[in-house]
Amino acid sequence: METKNFEFTKTHTQIAKGIAIILMMIHHLFAFPDRIQNVSYVSMMPLFTPSVLPGNSIEFLLGDFGKICVAMYLFLSGYGLYISSTKKENFTFKDSVHKMMKFLINYWVIFIIFVPVGLVWFSDKPAYHFNIIIFMKNLFTLSYSYNYEWWFVRLYIELLLLFPLIKRLLKKQIKSSLMLSLGLYLVSIGMEAMPKIQPGLSFLEKNFIYNDIQQILFWQMTFCLGCLASKYNLFSLITKWLSSKKLDRKSFYIIMILVIMIIRVGFSYAFEIIGKGNSSYVDFILAPIFVLFCANLVYKNESSNKICRNRICHNWSENIFLALGKHSTNIWLVQSFFIFYYFQTLVFFPKLSILIVIWLTVLCLESSMTINFIIKWTSKVLQDRNQKKKEKEVLT
Repeated sequence: METKNFEFTKTHTQIAKGIAIILMMIHHLFAFPDRIQNVSYVSMMPLFTPSVLPGNSIEFLLGDFGKICVAMYLFLSGYGLYISSTKKENFTFKDSVHKMMKFLINYWVIFIIFVPVGLVWFSDKPAYHFNIIIFMKNLFTLSYSYNYEWWFVRLYIELLLLFPLIKRLLKKQIKSSLMLSLGLYLVSIGMEAMPKIQPGLSFLEKNFIYNDIQQILFWQMTFCLGCLASKYNLFSLITKWLSSKKLDRKSFYIIMILVIMIIRVGFSYAFEIIGKGNSSYVDFILAPIFVLFCANLVYKNESSNKICRNRICHNWSENIFLALGKHSTNIWLVQSFFIFYYFQTLVFFPKLSILIVIWLTVLCLESSMTINFIIKWTSKVLQDRNQKKKEKEVLT
């Protein structure tokens, strides 16, 4: 009798990242019709709906749902960081800085490749008028005027640096940890509402430090849930429970994924009708469940796989999402340059929406592989130079 492995592995997290990056691309491609200029696409399924549902296409609804990718990334970041931190006796601020620098190298390589393109060939756009102060602010993530979708970069770095403190705070019992994180989350919503409720405090909406703190307090909730899910092995326990109830099957996961999508889109339009708040308020609840169900749906359990030349034969969807997950950081940083800033006509060339998504994925993957080659080649050159320097010092 085969025994099933219920562990939520690194393969699961890579699959989930791959799904998240696809959702991010769909979100940016179809959820902002006002930013798509002089191009159009053919919908796979037009929806003849009332005006309360703008966009009138399945792509717009999927694009609206796609914003959940932010919460997915933060949850998976917290999950992965907590696992890696347990491999060391004491995960310190120095370790966080090391991880931050590894990420910043990717960011700076992409910055050096893509930003000059705008400054040289798109200088007619206001955002790309060269100014040394603005350039340095963007380089060190203090501004995102060159690429609005890079707002997430500084938040990610700040949570990385705060991780040793967060881990210490999460040493309490799970209920206490959840209450603390939830309390900070509610404070962030209060901070967001205060300038709107009190006109005299409207200046806070443009205050850099105030907004930064508000964003950290808001998104730490999802990040902390990832840490707690890892600490208590919650995903493995949930999957094992689902299996005991005979629910650990693809049909169940598909139904639940569709339910989550409907709930998320429903909240989006409810907040739009109310005119206050946004659907990201519920992402800290929906994103972890969505991550688990998507990863379990795509992942082919090792116990049921055939062995081919001593390697596990993954199914095709698993291979695709694993590849996307591996390149997800680079794709996240480059895809908006293609969609919004430089190559919009090229991206929408295939016309049919599904082909546009596939074509953009190919463009981003090619870019990511080039970026990885540049980083690897530069690292090798520097290592060889240091090695020669050391050899020269020994000889002298």
